[in-house]
Amino acid sequence: MMPEMRKIFAIDPGQEQSGWVRCGNDRIESGISLNKEIRRTLLCSLSDTSFWIELFEPRGKSLDARCLDTLLWTGRFWELLENERASVSLVSRSKVKLELLGTTKATKADIRNKVIEVLGPKGTKKAPGPTYSVTSHAWDALALAIYADRSMRGALQYR
Repeated sequence: MMPEMRKIFAIDPGQEQSGWVRCGNDRIESGISLNKEIRRTLLCSLSDTSFWIELFEPRGKSLDARCLDTLLWTGRFWELLENERASVSLVSRSKVKLELLGTTKATKADIRNKVIEVLGPKGTKKAPGPTYSVTSHAWDALALAIYADRSMRGALQYR
């Protein structure tokens, strides 16, 4: 059974499109959408929602145009929400990995498996589970949403 989560909108930003998750009322909606569409969605989701955006972390390499575009979109999402006086937090992927898996060296597969362990299996088309619709970058956004939920409950426990 999926644990009850607060109203959270989490984003894993990308250069042109981003993974996103909206949680609350025992439901998880997720997707990969164009960044311009996500900005419009954010404005429609303002009431009683906490927004969380994954913050890009340098990995010791030079930044290419893709990384810079991702940084710009992170700032655009953050600025839009700040201007609307929404509750918005920026969190690095390493903090999410450390909270969920106890290490910053976790892979995407590790994150996906842990999210399924916490929330429940994908299920099938006839009997969808809580993570049925989650794909691609939305797994990272859902991991961020779990981090956000634990943070709001005061239940973070870096292992």
